[in-house]
Amino acid sequence: SAPKSLVFVVFLFYRVHIIFKMHSNSMHPFPSKLEYQMEGFALKAADFEALLLTPVHPNGLRYYYSDHKNYVYLPLEDHVLHKSMAKYIDKSHWIKANKKNCYTWFIPDTFFFESEEKQRDYIQMVFRLFRLI
Repeated sequence: SAPKSLVFVVFLFYRVHIIFKMHSNSMHPFPSKLEYQMEGFALKAADFEALLLTPVHPNGLRYYYSDHKNYVYLPLEDHVLHKSMAKYIDKSHWIKANKKNCYTWFIPDTFFFESEEKQRDYIQMVFRLFRLI
């Protein structure tokens, strides 16, 4: 069965982070300790437990898209739009998106914290991000 997760909001070094704590229901622990950091995210796993630390920016959480070739980045707004919308925006206001800037912002609200599905989707996005960058 899928791992159960708990969510904590913590303050570290004057920045807000969300910690997803996942516990495996499997009889098999992680084969070795794992620690990985990238773009402000941190993953630690050992035995039957994994912790995913995600930074919360003033604009909320970043949600990265894996198909960056289908997006354009708006530097002044600091988010992406699908490339089909670029024709409505002056070319001087956008650039082609890349792996590091292909994101939008969202505010983690009560619905997010109470929805295991939303949290699972976000965690899967972070794992895709680890592979992309």
